[in-house]
Amino acid sequence: MPGIYDTPMSRKKFLAASAGMAGAFSPLARRASALQEIAPARLALLSDTHIPKVASDGYRGFVPADNLKQVVQQVTSVPGQAAIINGDAARLVGEQDDYVVLKELLQPVAEKMPVHIGLGNHDDRQNFFKVFPQDAEQTGLVKGKHVSSFALAGTRFVVLDSLLYVNKVAGLIGKAQREWIEGFLQDPDERPIVFFVHHTLGDGDGDLLDFDRVFHTAAATQKSQSDFLRALPRLQCRTT
Repeated sequence: MPGIYDTPMSRKKFLAASAGMAGAFSPLARRASALQEIAPARLALLSDTHIPKVASDGYRGFVPADNLKQVVQQVTSVPGQAAIINGDAARLVGEQDDYVVLKELLQPVAEKMPVHIGLGNHDDRQNFFKVFPQDAEQTGLVKGKHVSSFALAGTRFVVLDSLLYVNKVAGLIGKAQREWIEGFLQDPDERPIVFFVHHTLGDGDGDLLDFDRVFHTAAATQKSQSDFLRALPRLQCRTT
């Protein structure tokens, strides 16, 4: 099973929100209207599963493995096309056995849909790859990073890797990944893009340290200011 995961998301609501964020930019509105004709898909989105190597271990009054078992039942109870875990899949320092337990818990989901797993500050990239080898289509996208990209229901999804140091709060996209993002955004493909990244986009020491450079990379990629503004709905993130 490659590094991938999914949670239910309303395609119709996403398109409506994208059009709304674009405001008066009619080209994006027309594009969103056209995409309404595409069959909807169900995407399962999880984050911060923090699974330990001993499944019974609790933390802050709850047992992460038990919580994930419940979520797995919910995800597999309805038809879905993909799943995403948006970082911090492992408990604290990303031990190899953490990922072994995680893989066992996710098996029912993986039997029904691809599971995309992003990396956060409590993951360890090398240990992760020992248990979740990169999918052949994703291997080599960005050297030294784990990036996952897939298309679903008229939309392209990208799960970025913001892991900088294991068990330290700050995150970094890094030059190689920023250059890959620049090339990805230059693709003439007209479909909307949704980026997932574990770290928050603030200016604190524990946020994504190079978000400003990622933003400027995206801005420089656009042919004009209006094109760039239409691209803003592509960037989505979660709070750490």
